[in-house]
Amino acid sequence: MILIDGKRISASDSLIGMSDFAYSWVPLNAIKKIEVIKGPMSSLYGSSAIGGVVNIITKKPTDSFFGEVDAKYGFSSADGGDEQDYSINVGGKITDKLSATIFAQAIKIEPMKDGTNVLAKREGRDVKNAILNLWYDIDDSQQIAISSMRGDEIRDNLKYKEYYDIEKSHDSIEYRKYFDNVKMNLKYYMTSLDAHSDDTSLLYTHKMDDEVMNAEFAISAIDDNYIILGAERRVEKYHKAYDFTPAKDFKDEIDYTSFYLQDEIAVGEKTLLTLGARYDKHEKFGAELSPKANLVYKLDEYNRLKGGYGHGFNAPSLTQNSDDYVLAYPINTSSMPMQFYRFRGNSALKPEVSDSFEVGYEYARDTTSFKATVFYTKVSDLITYKDNGTTVAMPIAYQEKLYSNVDEAAIYGLEVEYEEKEILSN
Repeated sequence: MILIDGKRISASDSLIGMSDFAYSWVPLNAIKKIEVIKGPMSSLYGSSAIGGVVNIITKKPTDSFFGEVDAKYGFSSADGGDEQDYSINVGGKITDKLSATIFAQAIKIEPMKDGTNVLAKREGRDVKNAILNLWYDIDDSQQIAISSMRGDEIRDNLKYKEYYDIEKSHDSIEYRKYFDNVKMNLKYYMTSLDAHSDDTSLLYTHKMDDEVMNAEFAISAIDDNYIILGAERRVEKYHKAYDFTPAKDFKDEIDYTSFYLQDEIAVGEKTLLTLGARYDKHEKFGAELSPKANLVYKLDEYNRLKGGYGHGFNAPSLTQNSDDYVLAYPINTSSMPMQFYRFRGNSALKPEVSDSFEVGYEYARDTTSFKATVFYTKVSDLITYKDNGTTVAMPIAYQEKLYSNVDEAAIYGLEVEYEEKEILSN
């Protein structure tokens, strides 16, 4: 799952095969840091967090005004491929109570030609992104935060100048209240993504909307416990709108209702135990409970052991989970009959679920750190597709593919990390 300042964005790749539209929302100059949490995080974030979470955190205003302008130009030795990248960011306090940041970026990448081939070796891109963030301090214990992101991207593969025209928006409002031992965060946000193509075989628009209401409480009133309690309501919508044949349109939506609880418990001075669970009620496949448990034990000041278990799940996409969804694309149009793949949705799909176990050792002292982790993940009901015969409707032969669950898959391994800072002395 990809988050921006803790708020999820549309995962286009689950609806549009092999797409990467979810990865260019934020101008690079707007990013303060990126947090990566590996392993199943469905206990806090629900569906799509089966393999981990990437949280992109944007820069916040300082007491003093700041500004930065950046310009880059790159030359390619290939036929095409030159790049331009311009960005600006400004921010700071406008009044004692109101703060703001503004980020904007424009990127232009020429398509790279590949000899006599019709399609580009590397797509061209014309990208424009902007973010406006506002914070208003009602008083010392209350704050309202408003964010608006806009993006437009045109992709050029030489054959089609607007192979994809992608328009994106992400708007949110948050209310934060701080009590003595409780932090309350109420937020509402809406993500929209429209992707239209002028490819003659793709004359339609993918329209995706994700609407989320979330209430979360962080409670530190109980000694040696830090509790997170939350509830969420989410509506996911998808509309495949054809330019000239609206009768072929596909449209569907799914509702989620979720509740989650996590407690970080300090057991003595050396042990930290984290227990959590999330309950997700899905409109179509029912309910899923996602528990997790992690234990960290300090051997001494520099060494510690850790172990954990986590359950994750990933709901089928709106297209995969609908009997009404059909997608056909050509394999070979020079033969007779012409060969096409035809994918069909399946309302009987079950969500992918995983159970992950890990045991690790960590050492950190001064400028040196070392980590080693052994992990094992069992995945059940992995979503893929199976061959479902051939249908001939002259002049086309369709090789039918039905979205289906695979009974079981496993991932296991050893991860080792060594870090040495300040290798060279000043």
